[in-house]
Amino acid sequence: HRHASSLQEHNGLDRATTHVWVCDLCIPQNSELQVVDGLPKIVESIGAVVMAADDWRRPAPLARVWCLAELHTAFVCGARFGVAMGEAQAADFLQMFLDDERFGDMLQVLADISVAKAGARKAEDKDRILAEVERTAEGGIAGLDKLVAAEMRAFFERAGERILREAK
Repeated sequence: HRHASSLQEHNGLDRATTHVWVCDLCIPQNSELQVVDGLPKIVESIGAVVMAADDWRRPAPLARVWCLAELHTAFVCGARFGVAMGEAQAADFLQMFLDDERFGDMLQVLADISVAKAGARKAEDKDRILAEVERTAEGGIAGLDKLVAAEMRAFFERAGERILREAK
């Protein structure tokens, strides 16, 4: 709920018409279903992916291979990408932009992105997803690392521009 409110507030979304789909609830990642194949159709129909950042310096989704596969699908499908965070994290994120000494925190987030090091609930899921990423992502696993880092960097840039506009 706090992430949905944060998303609505920062993106001007109408609470009455904004619908939220939570992947872990809609795609049973611990089942035997081969749902990765259907992910592009799901993401295309939604048109946007929002990553819930419990800690913007170490976003849990960037350490989960399922989430990284979902982000890959979103980027390939051309879905809009955003990050939602709670009030305390948003305040800390703002302080990072205002404090030159903390700007390296953002760069560390980008440097830490590693699909190969990402975890999964089941080892066989990770193996299957990594094989799929290697087969389908431009540049394989390393290419997806670069793509996710580029999208996160673009998010940071948009957020920084918005913060600077609002500060004037």
